[in-house]
Amino acid sequence: MSPPDAPPPSKGTPPVVLVVEDEPQVRRFLRATLTAHEYRLLEATTGQQA
Repeated sequence: MSPPDAPPPSKGTPPVVLVVEDEPQVRRFLRATLTAHEYRLLEATTGQQA
């Protein structure tokens, strides 16, 4: 008996990622990478802002 197939990916609300990074270049890279994979982003430049 084989294990059941994994459920298909959800087509609902995309996952949200909080990016806390003070370097603009790193934030741009993360934004481009994560949005290309259909994540929603919340961005902050400091821990206090997050």
